[in-house]
Formats: sequence, structure tokens, C-alpha cells
Amino acid sequence: MTEVLRQITGLGLARAENLIDCTQNADVFAEVSGILKAHAVTLLKVCTDLRLLSSGPEAGIGEIVLPARQAGSSLMPAKVNPVIPEAVTQVAMLVVGHDAAITMACAAGSLELNPFLPLVAACLLESLELLARANDILRRHCVQGITADEGRCRRHVEGSTAVATALVPVLGMRGGPDGKGGAAERGDDSGGGFGGRGDDGGGVLGADSAGSRVPVGFSRGGRCRMNTRAPKGLRLHIGLFGRRNVGKSSLLNAMTRQDVSIVSAIAGTTTDPVEKPMELLPLGPVLFIDTAGIDDLGALGELRVARTRQVVERTDVAVLVAEAGGGRV
Repeated sequence: MTEVLRQITGLGLARAENLIDCTQNADVFAEVSGILKAHAVTLLKVCTDLRLLSSGPEAGIGEIVLPARQAGSSLMPAKVNPVIPEAVTQVAMLVVGHDAAITMACAAGSLELNPFLPLVAACLLESLELLARANDILRRHCVQGITADEGRCRRHVEGSTAVATALVPVLGMRGGPDGKGGAAERGDDSGGGFGGRGDDGGGVLGADSAGSRVPVGFSRGGRCRMNTRAPKGLRLHIGLFGRRNVGKSSLLNAMTRQDVSIVSAIAGTTTDPVEKPMELLPLGPVLFIDTAGIDDLGALGELRVARTRQVVERTDVAVLVAEAGGGRV
């Protein structure tokens, strides 16, 4: 009989090693269903990640773009719902439910009789079919068409406080932006961190049409002016950090088009830190803080680095200034 069934189905069928055991117990079906459930759980996790990473654009992560498979949302016509991941998620949930039904049905047999095997067969076959179709649909109609929003990904990376790790060897763990006196302690969720403040905060280094290093969001004129009226505690603190002679002061002067920092005639001897209250559009009142080189040497250099640590603790947005060639940070 087994040989005939192999010829008819083309499957590698085999007789059970213990016929008494397979008559009394249907645990082999529960085992197969468990494998399908594990696959369904993985699919559900993948689809949840896809929905989260594509959420937005206003309040979500929005780092990837899923293929548009629907004209729009019933509530928001301009919104495109992630219908493929949502459909596959429902398949995965149903398969998990089928596994629960199969488990109960396999356990409910009595001696050599199990009247619930039809339920086991129905759920198991449907799970196999649903998962096979869901895998194909997810691959063809979603995964193959995923694209990355490179600009948004770059802003998220540059606006992350994780960039502060570059300063840990010099400033130490307590010298980094651990939230003391900064945006995290105040409950500010504006995204201020090392390298940026949201999408247009002006803390990310870029280049203008002339190739000069200016922060993204700054123009070379008309965006920055002196403002000493706003209280210091209500200002956005923007600190400039980097090695000696890297051009922090010159960068600050260039992007504000004013002599707001003290540039020493002797390299590496700038008096630091220097604070300058400004009005920066569209952020409003800010406080620029020009700091000493983090690799300053000697007794006076150690004092300046210690002051730089204090600046880091109260900085909302930190600009890490590198050389034009990208050789040093």
C-alpha cells in the first residue's frame, strides 16, 4: 500500500515504525503543526517590522517605502496602507489559532480512538495552503519592491545620540550626552542629539554650493542674528566639538556670517568655551558654544578639556567638526 501511494502522489511516504503508537497518538500532527506555527510567528514578526519601518511620514519611522497596493485609506485618502503585510499578518494569526485547535484535538483522543482527526486534517491542510500563498504574495507584492528612504535614514543616524561614542575615549562616559541638563532630562522629544535636531534643525554638517562646510538647514545669510533677550535656560544649546586646528571657530563664523567666536592667531590656543546667544531661524533663540580641541595637551589643555566635558553635559545639539578631507574627527 505504501509503495502504491508513493507512485500515485510522488511523495516520499513511509509506514510508521510503531503502528500501535500511531494508532493511539496523533502527536506527529501536533509536531508538524508546531513547525508551521513557528514559521507563522516568523512571518508575523517580519510583517510587523515592515509596517513599523514604513510608518509615517509625519509621526512614524518611515525609513523604508513599501510598494503601494491600494488606492488609499478610507479615513485618509492620501495615505497608502501596508495591505500586504497586514494580510500576511492575519494569515499568521490564523495559523497560530489552527495550531491551538490541532493541539487540543490531538490531545482529546481516547485510547486507540480519536474522533477529532477531521479537525486536525482540516486545520493542518489549510495552514499549509495559507502559508504557501502568503509567502509568495509577500515576496512578489511587497519585499521585491521595497525601497529605502536614504535621506530620512541619514537624518536618523546623524541625529542619534549614539554618535557621541566617538567622544567617549577623550571625554569619558560621564562626559557624553547622558541627558543631564539636556533634552532627555527636560523630556524634549524633538530629536536633539549629536549631529542633528529633527529634519531641519541645523545640526548636521553638509556643504553649500561653494563647497564650504555648513550645517544642513543653515543658509549662508539671513538665518542668524544676535539675540540677547531670551533667557539662557530657554535657549537651544548648540555645541561645536572636534580636535585642535580643525576649524570649529571658523565654521561657526562661516555659517552665521558673523564673528561670533574668537579665532586665535596662534593655532590651538583659542580661548574656550565661548558662548554666543543668537536667533536662528526656524529654531528661534539658540546659544552657540565654541569649545576647545578635545585633544588639547598640557596643563592648560587639560583644563580646557574639562570645560568641554561640562559643555557636553548641557548641550542639546552637538556638531562634530571634521577636516575637509574627512581624515580626523
